[in-house]
Amino acid sequence: MKFSPPSWLLYSLLIPALLGMIFIGSRAGNALSMGGNEGMELSRALLLSERPAAVARVEHDQPWLYPKLLSAGFKMFGPSAATARLFSLVSATAMLLALGRLLFQAVGGLGSLLAGILLFSTQGMLSLSLAALPGLPAIAWAVVAVAFSYNPSHPPNWKKLAISGAVWACAIHIQLTALIVWPAFVALAFRQWGWKSAGICLCPWGIGFVTAFLMLALPSPTFDWKLLSKPVWNQSGFHWSALWLNPGLLSAASLGVWLTVRRKAPAPLLFASVWFATVALLAGMWGAWPEQDIGHFYVPLAILGSAGFAATVAGALAELRPASNQSTDNGTIRFHDRNGLNALGAITIFAFWVGFTVPDFVSDLTRLNHLPSVKHDGLCLSIREHAQATRWCYTRFPEYAFAGSVIIPPELTALPAPEWLERHPASEPALALAQKYQPEQLLLAGDVEMHNPAWAAWTTNHYVLVDQDGQKELWVSRRLQPKQIQPSNDLLRKLGL
Repeated sequence: MKFSPPSWLLYSLLIPALLGMIFIGSRAGNALSMGGNEGMELSRALLLSERPAAVARVEHDQPWLYPKLLSAGFKMFGPSAATARLFSLVSATAMLLALGRLLFQAVGGLGSLLAGILLFSTQGMLSLSLAALPGLPAIAWAVVAVAFSYNPSHPPNWKKLAISGAVWACAIHIQLTALIVWPAFVALAFRQWGWKSAGICLCPWGIGFVTAFLMLALPSPTFDWKLLSKPVWNQSGFHWSALWLNPGLLSAASLGVWLTVRRKAPAPLLFASVWFATVALLAGMWGAWPEQDIGHFYVPLAILGSAGFAATVAGALAELRPASNQSTDNGTIRFHDRNGLNALGAITIFAFWVGFTVPDFVSDLTRLNHLPSVKHDGLCLSIREHAQATRWCYTRFPEYAFAGSVIIPPELTALPAPEWLERHPASEPALALAQKYQPEQLLLAGDVEMHNPAWAAWTTNHYVLVDQDGQKELWVSRRLQPKQIQPSNDLLRKLGL
């Protein structure tokens, strides 16, 4: 029997194919760091892979599924940042396919394609789709779970609902911020099936969710039930003002909201509207928003924007057809004749997108092609040279430790970082931690730790400077008999020599 893929699948695969080509053609695979807390995530996964007993000392503020997935990938393919980043790419692909499944009936193939274009051309989203960070994968699998249970004509069978609940549990265990999508999912369920049927459907869904949630939670190294009530918006960086840098997306999304309120909108538009309203409420309460979770703003805006943009394009094309041909309707949303306003709206959105969003996308591409590579970084090569004889490496630059295939103490992989380390990295508790582990390698900040007399004395007595890059200094234990380099004049002055 010949397989004929659904049309929405063909449209939805175009953007993932582009992301895959960018991943292969850029330095994303072997970059030292893609930004954010990526080095911390990679180091924690490496610790779990190599020293599973030590993770009990990690005060992690999120569930452990994401480090476990990366750890499993390291065991199968070796510890590599490319392996971890590939999971984010796969998650982004799954989300785009899920969006195609959700949107195709409402906005057609063009709308499904526009959702991906509007989303990943937005500044920051391209990097997040290729970075080893849990924010986007958590969102992605929450959207996959929603799409798996989506059936506008009648409720799906209980097996699909149970699987949807299980995938939801996985998304939450990747990062708790996936819970932000939950109110929108409930609104979608009630909008699709009505109150009575939705209540019945949530029973098998709940069985799948609870079963998967407990199966993932109970074996987790340091799972704490208090995490469910702990605020996860403990970072800052993204503010509302950044949305105004994308007038094309905002104008298209505004039309999508208009479609939602002026008529009995398709369920996916209600889903996106409730999702964005939830994010807006939380952002208003907490002010700032973590950079790695900006997808909670841009995914619902892209859904609404794809509907608004596609409606103007469909309306403009309908205006160009002869009157005798305008009776044909493929079921997708479009604005009716507005004396050329559809064409004006489509051209305006496109002009905003080209003028404001495309330059940001090109900037992101340029950045990906100029990221520092681990293959050419001298510090990474020096760390790797002594890696086999290194049990621990003390550093506040975890991306270098991971690239050098060495493990940092569990306490240094905690998120958020201990307050004493965040505010006073050269404090006595930091020195006590280093002395506790007696690491074979130290990667220090010359303008921080080495300015502390206690740090400088202990380091110079037990370690040898083997490499230096700006303010970063690599010291190796004298026990390994490393080759010493000539200290810089700045370092000699700091040591009082």
